[in-house]
Amino acid sequence: MLSGSGDINLVCSRCGNPIATHMEGFPPYINAVAKCSKCDVSLHLNKASKYTVRTPMLADLEDDVPPALHFRTDNMFKTTPESHLIEDVADRLTKNFSDTQTERPRLFYHYTSVEALYSILSKGAIWASDIAFLNDSSELSYASDLITSVTNEFEKEASPEFLELLKRAGGSATEPTSAASGYLVCCFCVDGDLLSQWRAYGDGGKGIALGFDAHDFSVPELLVRRVLYNEQQQSELVRNTLREFRDLFKNICTRYTASEMDANKTLPALSSLLRSFMTEYSFTFKHPAFAEEKEWRIIVPYDRSEWLGRIRFRPSKSLLIPYTMMAFGDHVDKPHLPLLQLVHGPTLHPELLKKSLHLLLEQKGYEHVEVRGSSAPLRV
Repeated sequence: MLSGSGDINLVCSRCGNPIATHMEGFPPYINAVAKCSKCDVSLHLNKASKYTVRTPMLADLEDDVPPALHFRTDNMFKTTPESHLIEDVADRLTKNFSDTQTERPRLFYHYTSVEALYSILSKGAIWASDIAFLNDSSELSYASDLITSVTNEFEKEASPEFLELLKRAGGSATEPTSAASGYLVCCFCVDGDLLSQWRAYGDGGKGIALGFDAHDFSVPELLVRRVLYNEQQQSELVRNTLREFRDLFKNICTRYTASEMDANKTLPALSSLLRSFMTEYSFTFKHPAFAEEKEWRIIVPYDRSEWLGRIRFRPSKSLLIPYTMMAFGDHVDKPHLPLLQLVHGPTLHPELLKKSLHLLLEQKGYEHVEVRGSSAPLRV
């Protein structure tokens, strides 16, 4: 490290490492750069850091405890005379589902095209699209069919009162084609160099996988979920939920008639709570054939009354796809997006692409992001 007797300090704008201290100035070099001994990046001698605090880098990540899961359940039951019993069931089911959502990785990878990467960095936001418009059209129907199949098992021996509860719960909170509400989803993979992902989502191998800090997606309204692929596990989650509600409902029915449960809001509260659990399952269940994707999702519930002004649309073939744009930083203390790494696909011109990616990242305030190439054996 250089040192002198002046009052000028040079600090790496990427990792915060001191490069020169107490300098009186620098010689008038043309296009001079300094190489940081910590992160090995070459930096302009006169370029200051864009942000007011040091930006975390990939090398800074530690295996710390991930943020707590945020659940979106209807709390109408808290005003009912049996609230303590209902809350016990809700807590057990929430814990049961939480156990399937452990081991959140430190990095989420989002595969996309080079054109989409440019848009993401330019706008400082990623897209979350309505789940009904995802590429796999059978995705929602798979979860719905599984939930319906298990529910039918319980309907065969259900009391008339419990059948009414199941009818009101209706399987899930929203129909995919309903314009009243929906779920905006952005999909990620835990593997940043997966051949099937390059083919399906990475522009046939010519695209980019963006690596985000998975622990930095902590906005309260966002639901971060691991997708479940094991059909037995899926069925058991639904079966256990219905079993808990059946036994709870049978207990409450010993003290109230159906009309009394309607009057004291117990029946509406139970149906709303059951619907919220089934909705969780509907957007986290996926067919076992997709298990290699190892998918995680950011899910944003929305309804038309509150979200109409925030919904955007993009044309795709014969459809207009509803979506929103999500940013997570203020671009003063830190970047809009918790981006830490770019992995480019097996392109024909890797060195040229790396050059342009480094230039783009620096221009958009993401010079701390690492760039590497894919090792996938894919011809493009």
